[in-house]
Amino acid sequence: MNVQQPEVEILLPFNKIDEYFLSAVESVLASKGVRTQILLLDDRVDTSANLPELPIETCRILRTSRRGYGNALSEGIHHISSEFFAFMNADDVIHPRKLMTQILDLESSSADLSVGKIVKFSNSGKIITQSLGHLTKGQYTPSALLLGAYGADASWCGRTNKVKSWKISNELASDWITALENFSDLKIVYSPKALYFYRQHHTQMTNTNDYKNFSFDEIYKSWNVLNLRQGYRSVTKDVAKLVAAPWTVSDQSNLDSIKNASAWLKEFNLSTHKRYAILVNRRYAFLFFLALKNHLLLIQDLIPAAFGVFNYCLETYLNIFRKILLKKFL
Repeated sequence: MNVQQPEVEILLPFNKIDEYFLSAVESVLASKGVRTQILLLDDRVDTSANLPELPIETCRILRTSRRGYGNALSEGIHHISSEFFAFMNADDVIHPRKLMTQILDLESSSADLSVGKIVKFSNSGKIITQSLGHLTKGQYTPSALLLGAYGADASWCGRTNKVKSWKISNELASDWITALENFSDLKIVYSPKALYFYRQHHTQMTNTNDYKNFSFDEIYKSWNVLNLRQGYRSVTKDVAKLVAAPWTVSDQSNLDSIKNASAWLKEFNLSTHKRYAILVNRRYAFLFFLALKNHLLLIQDLIPAAFGVFNYCLETYLNIFRKILLKKFL
């Protein structure tokens, strides 16, 4: 590896040419401290729109043979020849030092994969507080995936030889399922200074009703396999939704499910030595207010729920200043 300028190939699938596409590519080409090669995975059904003019020395185009985000990545992986790889979405942007930061973290920790920090933002440039919370710095364990999709694949940067054999899920929640099925075999480091700016807009897949209503149905099998492998009690899909995918839950929830979710969180928190306490407290807050809507008072959850609310409010307040610092990237 060239220590000064390591080479990293970025897989960037796209299914349309829109107003966000070029800014995504340009943000990768603006990366500092690394030599980048972008493999644009053309997953469009309608290919009539012309691609913008791109530098041929750093951008290659591969027309994928099977449609779908996961299929595009699975095909693209086999075309990577560099030591390091990264994934990227066609409607997001990255910090210029994201890739270099992750490669340095990979080398210093001898890890296989680095997961970067997701910063959600709107088209107006507003930083959006993540209701489910952020990871904190330090070693990443697959247990985090039981609380949600922590480690979205667009934030990954890793060693190519570790993923060459992977088949990326082509389901709605592709990255979460792929992580649930593969992360247990990897050494993973979380890189909070590697900023990935995730654009929220009305046309993205995660805003569709299909994603909100059906994605966890596909996730649950892989979720429960990891849950049992980690030694936790088996829970129903409804209970798993309460701790891992609250955005799929209606206000009218089964009271037994709420109580079982609270008990699972307590077991999880103790087992992980409160490594993910901030994330757990956010769930306690969600469960506490959901229980109130269903005329149930979870006294035992009041204190962690209060910490969860406080942490959410603090993050929202700090985002005012983060927007000032990150304005030029949003």
